[in-house]
Amino acid sequence: MNERELSFLFAQAKDEEKPVLLKGGTSNQIYGTSKHIYRYKTPYPIDFLDTTEKERIAIARGLNCPILPKVFYFSKEGNKVEQRLIGTVKEKFGPDDIQAVAISIKQLHQCPLIGIEFDLAKRISFYHAQAGDIPEIEDEISRQYQIKAIQEIESYPRVYSHNDLWAGNILFNAGKAYFLDLEFAADAPDILDYLSFVEENDIDLRFDFGPASKEKTLALSYCLDILWAYWAKARYLQGCKAGKAIMESKIARFQKGQAIIDSYLRG
Repeated sequence: MNERELSFLFAQAKDEEKPVLLKGGTSNQIYGTSKHIYRYKTPYPIDFLDTTEKERIAIARGLNCPILPKVFYFSKEGNKVEQRLIGTVKEKFGPDDIQAVAISIKQLHQCPLIGIEFDLAKRISFYHAQAGDIPEIEDEISRQYQIKAIQEIESYPRVYSHNDLWAGNILFNAGKAYFLDLEFAADAPDILDYLSFVEENDIDLRFDFGPASKEKTLALSYCLDILWAYWAKARYLQGCKAGKAIMESKIARFQKGQAIIDSYLRG
């Protein structure tokens, strides 16, 4: 960590409080005061597809979106200062929470397109090349499922998409859901944010969610386990200790969904 750059970052908001280190994602250092959040970005080679320039464009396109925090400073290195939203991060999601997320996804999708694609097939191929094989997700059935699921996901219309709706990127306040962190934001099929929320948080849907039925949404969500398993393994190999546990959780979820995956392939 470059202490000089970190001090410069803190100076941008002219906070009266001293920023304190917060628990957050798997790599970047996150600090906060009562008014601001500070991110000091730690780059990994696996994140080559998600450049700071792409995130800067995503922030600009989402400027007027009511469920995103305002960003006050963003450097070419990806360090940033943004509004600290008041809310609660949840580990479990009830029906009202899921409905609130669905409403916020629709609001997010109204933002202007970013102009850069979140290409699912290319990402899986890129992450796989960086990570090497993961036998648990590479048998013949898994390959057939991956091909069919990607083709179906890609058939949905493109929208401005968050693409990383794990629990830590969602705040709840007064029945509304707010989204944080646009590192993975890009133009993607409109179903992808719904799949991301279901997959990242291992939600067992009890009702339709987004543009597809609950059964189809669950079936397609396992394709993201493949994507993020390769990403997490590559992150781990590049020095991110949390990557191993993330990879193992994705493999476990994919294996748990085998009956749903088999049914989807037969359908």
